[in-house]
Amino acid sequence: MYKRQGQQTLQVDVRIIAATNIDLKQQATESLFRSDLLDRLSFDVVHLPALRQRTEDIPALAAHFVEKLGAKKAVKIRASAQASDTIALHDRSDLTAIPSAGKAGAKAFEMAGLGPDDIDVLEVHDCFTIAEIVVLEELGFAKRGEGGKLAESGATAIGGKIPVNTSGGLKSKGHPVGASGVAQIVEIVQQLRGESGERQVQGAKIGMTQNMGGTGASSVVHILEVM
Repeated sequence: MYKRQGQQTLQVDVRIIAATNIDLKQQATESLFRSDLLDRLSFDVVHLPALRQRTEDIPALAAHFVEKLGAKKAVKIRASAQASDTIALHDRSDLTAIPSAGKAGAKAFEMAGLGPDDIDVLEVHDCFTIAEIVVLEELGFAKRGEGGKLAESGATAIGGKIPVNTSGGLKSKGHPVGASGVAQIVEIVQQLRGESGERQVQGAKIGMTQNMGGTGASSVVHILEVM
């Protein structure tokens, strides 16, 4: 049950979200920590030019990965955006909103030239069950006050309109702070490459991640697309 400012109290069975995440936990954990993961993501630095923090060397690095992984498996970053807010909850005008997530999401969508309807799979920072609900609203996947209903409808499950947290989410698989954002990227990359096994979102071409810290004091959103 949660209440938006100036609105009636809404009742949502958050157990649906929790149960969905738990069902996916074991599958995602086994995939994330497969012994061959580092082999597939690593590269031989001997064959790369010295980067020396120069942006002109980035295309050479990208070309190396495309050659190593194959063009069909290469994933590009369509957008990367960040936004901040007050860290103290009592300084915010609405406790049922996470403005940094909404602002970062809007920047990312503008940068990529995309919108919510273009996203095939989504990983959000569900440090608490309510966080997933609010972030879905902030990113434009649901109207204000309807994030819970979106989850209850089955739209966020695999096979639904917008599968969310196919990895199981932080409340299920764990939340090692800084590593959580990296795990989100790994999950989306695996989905876009079609490597997610039983939890694969069929036909996924564009994915999105939303990570945050300080109860939404800072939020980062990425949009990825398979090439």
